Amino acid sequence: MCLVHVVRYVFEWEFVMADQDERESLLDAWISLTTIINNDRLVSVLPYNEAVVCRILLQHVDEDITATELCKIMNMQKSQMNHTLAAMEHKKLIIRKRCTSDKRCIFIRLNEAEMDVYNRQHAQVMHIVENLIATLGEEQTKQVIKLLRVLADTADKELGNHKD
Repeated sequence: MCLVHVVRYVFEWEFVMADQDERESLLDAWISLTTIINNDRLVSVLPYNEAVVCRILLQHVDEDITATELCKIMNMQKSQMNHTLAAMEHKKLIIRKRCTSDKRCIFIRLNEAEMDVYNRQHAQVMHIVENLIATLGEEQTKQVIKLLRVLADTADKELGNHKD
């Protein structure tokens, strides 16, 4: 199932199967969407977690980010984050920089020289996003964005990840 169909499935509830209640239908749509997002063909160059770490570091390029902060942002266990960062360091995507004021603190930085890998994958994903927008149209796209944000925020609060 392509991403366009999944977004429409989430957005247009009339496609819900008659024998399923809304809870099961929402779960099915959620699983379909996350399966597509984590699809190896979509994230063929970098694994999903590595691509997300790159995106976060790019969004905070002028800030000092630690592995602990990345764990909080991504709701990841420290061991999983360490595994992800070790793989990224091996690929030379990131550089670890020790804090001068506290030697225990290590900041994670992008290695600008190796960002072509991320940029190629990002361009591929953005092409898919552009196709989604073209298929859905501007108004439905805005509604889907709003709905997905509400869904993500609600799920985050329900799972106890939200810190007020």
